Amino acid sequence: MPKEYFHGLTTEDARQERCVLRNRIIFWACVIGIVLGGSLIYAAKVWAVPLYEGVANGVKVTLHDEDCKLAEVINLKKRATWQEGNKIFEGCWGLHQGADVVIAYFSDKTVAIFPPQMFRPVRGA
Repeated sequence: MPKEYFHGLTTEDARQERCVLRNRIIFWACVIGIVLGGSLIYAAKVWAVPLYEGVANGVKVTLHDEDCKLAEVINLKKRATWQEGNKIFEGCWGLHQGADVVIAYFSDKTVAIFPPQMFRPVRGA
């Protein structure tokens, strides 16, 4: 800030003006940070599209491209959802190369193994 701005103020008044100015800058920097952070989270959700869907016996399983959010699962890296009626369970999925199957674990503690042929690409993905 140029010294001319504080010209004519006492030392204490100039110090107080600088403090007020610093607090405003900090406040607006925080507001901008929160808005940008929220925008990034929203964008990540929008771009996380479903890759494949499979339906069998009234259950729809969707395999997503985004990272799995379940903390207890470490070896299945991607997100899956299990929809049965109006209930939806979050889960994680991975492809087991040796057995050529899709393995999934869901929040209701269900472990499921699916043949890859069961899934079809989601349109627009």
